[in-house]
Amino acid sequence: MEQVPCNLFIRRWIHRHYTKIGGPFLRQCNYCPVKMKLYPRIDLRNTVSHTVTEHPNKLTEEEKKEELQHLSLWRHITIKNNIICNRCNAKLKCNREYFSCVRNHLKNIQGISPPCTDDEYTDIKLDIAELNNLLKQANRQRIKDILTLEIRKLQTQMETAKLLEQKNSSTTTSSLNTAQKCYEVKLNNYGWDQTNTTMKIYITLSNVHQLPKEAVVCNFTEKSLDLRIFGLDNKNYHLPINNLCAEIDIEKSNFKVKTDMIVVSLAKKIAKEWSHVTLVEKRIKDAKSPSMPELGEDTDPSASLMNLMKKMYQDGDDETKKTIAKAWTESQEKQRNGASLDL
Repeated sequence: MEQVPCNLFIRRWIHRHYTKIGGPFLRQCNYCPVKMKLYPRIDLRNTVSHTVTEHPNKLTEEEKKEELQHLSLWRHITIKNNIICNRCNAKLKCNREYFSCVRNHLKNIQGISPPCTDDEYTDIKLDIAELNNLLKQANRQRIKDILTLEIRKLQTQMETAKLLEQKNSSTTTSSLNTAQKCYEVKLNNYGWDQTNTTMKIYITLSNVHQLPKEAVVCNFTEKSLDLRIFGLDNKNYHLPINNLCAEIDIEKSNFKVKTDMIVVSLAKKIAKEWSHVTLVEKRIKDAKSPSMPELGEDTDPSASLMNLMKKMYQDGDDETKKTIAKAWTESQEKQRNGASLDL
């Protein structure tokens, strides 16, 4: 049976078994009062597990087959900020297209630990047979649902074990040896330009476009980005940029891999020019700026004093601004009355 892409499978599942209520992310189960918040970039597997556990009799035969396929992979991963392999703790690609990445990763780690021995296979088959016998004898629907769920879990375990054991061990060994040679390199240099709505970060790396799609990962928060490139010339590259100059829209931000370059596009929440990429750079620049104007031989003292007063007004707190404004008003009144400026 052809594998259904994971994101399509979950969208279909939510559409069939949940109803949209109040807001773009709130859904309610069609068969009970349970409500779920389905925010982007979170683990949506709970929508599937709720229906399978609480309402197994509502599933079609097609859904049962699809669910079995996906559970055969889901049992091997934990989804948090990243997707973590439960067998080797590797971080995998973190978005809704992760299905093929997880499947390929499980192929590559076949040599870490065999999923099942022959004796374990036999035990699982015997357990399934006994559960089927109990299912035939059961009368209450809840008991039947519990037994059906346990049978499906054991079948999933067997399917996963067979999937992993059919792969070529020589390819696995080669992949593991290559991965062990990689070491991490922190990136510090990048270029940037911007429009009112977008800040673009440019990272130059030779041959980066030749890597597989899942080898480049970028995670965003409202004030940071974290870019990782795995396995480029036996190196893992890491570019963290924290404390951005302003907040970004996580959902609209993205990255693209081009020839020898990665372009990260940060969508600004507020359309305006940034003076720098990060607040740290801005503070360093401000600290280097002279706090007082320099006085030269040809400098007009009154003009310099005026510039100093303007800077004090711009940088001062509310009380300072009130004091300066009051002094300025009084001096203007004295000038109009023919009095000299009294400082």
